[in-house]
Amino acid sequence: MRDASLCDFAAASAIAPVAAESESAPAEAAGDSASTGAMAPLPGCAPMSSQLRTARNAPANSQASATNRTPASTQLRIRLASADDADGIRAVYAPFVDTPVTFEEEVPSREAYRERIVRICEKYPCLVAEEGGRIVGFAYAHELRERIAFQWNAELSVYLAPAAQGRGAGSSLYTALLELLSLTGIKAVYGVVTSPNPASERLHSAFGFALMGVQPHAGFTCGAWHDVAWYVREIAPFEDAPAPPAPFPAYASAHPDQVSEVIARANEMSQT
Repeated sequence: MRDASLCDFAAASAIAPVAAESESAPAEAAGDSASTGAMAPLPGCAPMSSQLRTARNAPANSQASATNRTPASTQLRIRLASADDADGIRAVYAPFVDTPVTFEEEVPSREAYRERIVRICEKYPCLVAEEGGRIVGFAYAHELRERIAFQWNAELSVYLAPAAQGRGAGSSLYTALLELLSLTGIKAVYGVVTSPNPASERLHSAFGFALMGVQPHAGFTCGAWHDVAWYVREIAPFEDAPAPPAPFPAYASAHPDQVSEVIARANEMSQT
């Protein structure tokens, strides 16, 4: 099973910021395994601090809110996701199941999708973009491969509803996602793109991904065989004795201010 979507990113710290070219058509950023990534007070996750809860629920900052002329009800807002967002995330994801973007054949049930987010939460970040209280996009990371030597890698996915496309939501989500992953110790990120997909290919190129290769006839869906292009970007140095990446919930609980700053910058980006 695979899942993927429209994406672009420009991350801070170890990731150089780059402007997006386009978000006008469905494209994909990752997924060769079950969906993953979330941050919330879920089973197996460290408790969320009061500062982090504030980061999840508050606007980016007063200056951004004051200078933005877009009515608050129509502003895109980036925040950390929780299991309570499962229905909204699933609603964005479901239409892609009828396209080659995701190799999933059936829309997961509400229960299955909530369990998916719970699994994500145990290790990786998940973000949502919402407008007027409704989720219109989401982004997350998940495990590249099962064996322990792969733990410094992560696959990425971003999905946007039509209302959020072309407005910088994908860029804002990926900016935050990549920066959070870099902070936790992830070294390289991967995008897996159903090919051809010109919009996603342009985005990956613009944001510094290198094409590793194309897997021909990777999957049969929507009545046809589809190739898959693999993209990679290194986001941190490869030390000789690397420390294991920190699970995102543990990192967020230990460094709530840093997480809050990442979310704030993503919101500034989404409102300009």
